[in-house]
Amino acid sequence: MQDIDLYEQFADAVAAHQLGTSAASLHGSLCGYLCSGGTAQGTLWLDEVLQDPDLSAELSSEAKPLFSALLRVAHEQLDDTSMRFMPLLPADENALSERVTALNEWCSGYLGGLGLGGRFSNKRTLSREGREALNDLERIARSVIELDEDAEGDEQAWAELVEFVRVGVQLLHLELNEPSASERLSKPARDRTH
Repeated sequence: MQDIDLYEQFADAVAAHQLGTSAASLHGSLCGYLCSGGTAQGTLWLDEVLQDPDLSAELSSEAKPLFSALLRVAHEQLDDTSMRFMPLLPADENALSERVTALNEWCSGYLGGLGLGGRFSNKRTLSREGREALNDLERIARSVIELDEDAEGDEQAWAELVEFVRVGVQLLHLELNEPSASERLSKPARDRTH
C-alpha cells in the first residue's frame, strides 16, 4: 500500500468512519466470519460483520478499495495451503502493550465473527484439536497479559502467542471448511481421483 503499514491504514479508516470497533477486532471478526462460511463481495462484509445493512454504502470512495482488499487478502491467506495466514496487528515497532491489547481484541472479534458465518454452531462439532484451539482463542480474548521487566522474554512470548493464534485460526478454518463425508461421497468418482 503506501508508506505506512496496512494495519495503520486500516486503523485510520476504521477511526475515520467511526465504526465503533478497533481495526484488530474488525479484522478478527472478518476472519472468524470467513472461517465459518461467511460470504460477501467487496465491502459488503462490513454490513454482515457489524450487523448494519447500510454501512458499506457509507464508506468513502478512498476507503472502499482498502476494505475490499482486506477481504481479498483474508480469503487468500486463509485458503492458502502454505498456511501463511497472519492476524492483522500493529507492527513490531509499536509498544508491546499496544500489540497485546490488539491481539486480545483480534481474538474477541474472531470469536464473534465465527458465530456469524453459519458453519459453526457448537464446540462439540469440532475435533479435539479444534476445541482446544477455540478454547485457547477464548482464553486469549479474555486474558490480561502481564508484562515483565524482561523485554527479550516478553518479545519471545509475544511471538509464540501470535504463532499460536495464527495456527489455531488455520486449524479452525480447515476444519470448518472441510467437506463432510456425505459431500465427498456425493461427488462423481472422477472428481475424487486426482
